[in-house]
Amino acid sequence: MRTLQFMSKEKQREKAQETLDIYAPLATRLGIFKIKIELEKLGYKVETNLGNADYKISLAIYDKNLDRYLVGVECDYTAYKSSESLLERDVYRPTFLKTRGWDILRVWSRDWWLNKNKVISNITKIAEKNKAKLLAQHEQEQQKKPRTRTIKIKQKA
Repeated sequence: MRTLQFMSKEKQREKAQETLDIYAPLATRLGIFKIKIELEKLGYKVETNLGNADYKISLAIYDKNLDRYLVGVECDYTAYKSSESLLERDVYRPTFLKTRGWDILRVWSRDWWLNKNKVISNITKIAEKNKAKLLAQHEQEQQKKPRTRTIKIKQKA
């Protein structure tokens, strides 16, 4: 990269495209797995690459007891490459996922490299907030269910 300024414009474009195609995905993958490892150290179950072939959520925290994902994490490069349309990527998709019960947090590479602890803290705060909300909903549902009682009838002898 130090010699980039001495290359022709065409060669600079080739290097830029190579960086986007090869090195950026590798850096993102390494970042995703570092985030995954940090969250797992804190006791969370983390799954990666959730979704279909066209779009994947980078990682998500899953709660086995609630049988739900608490928060989805989308890394900036993955989000950027997932759609050519800014409107789809930044408006339609998050809105759609929200209607399906997902809470998506986008993690920017720059934030991760500058302050890993803050990124992990933000993810865990959202996960814990969602967990508390889901537990409260579950409790309310349990209270609304009609309670049945068993009555024993004595037979005459």
